[in-house]
Amino acid sequence: MSKISGPLLDRIDIHIELPSVKYKELSDIKDAEPSRVIKERVEKTRAIQRKRFETEGIFYNAQMNTKLIKKYCVLEDEAKELLKMAMTELGLWARAYDKLLKASRTIADLAVAENIKTEHLTTLSSLLSSLKFYVTVQNCKSNSNKIYPDIFLSVLHMLLAYY
Repeated sequence: MSKISGPLLDRIDIHIELPSVKYKELSDIKDAEPSRVIKERVEKTRAIQRKRFETEGIFYNAQMNTKLIKKYCVLEDEAKELLKMAMTELGLWARAYDKLLKASRTIADLAVAENIKTEHLTTLSSLLSSLKFYVTVQNCKSNSNKIYPDIFLSVLHMLLAYY
């Protein structure tokens, strides 16, 4: 990703860098969340979005324009501060801001939350490693640096389905 310029990279909707998997993680025997459960959560989230947008002429968060983002991507105060810090410290462009809000709204929907919370941004940060968003989360003054792996997987499924 370092060979692609920032403005060009900003126009790519999905770019995820994944660290190599350690042997211990591969060899551990533990019950993974069944695909059926992930599918049900994604379907519930899609239903939430369809209901939200039934009078807006769209179906999913990824289709929101700026007006709808302002209407439906309400951030709690702590989340606003975190996003402000990310925008400032990382020099993200307006397009990236909108994408972060849309993806955060999807994570909040997966968690069945009315507003976007810090933990939704934190979960998003694990998804957006190529933007180095995690640096901001680690420097955040809040104690909330929880990442929800089950939601992470669901978001990944939804992003792959709609982008």
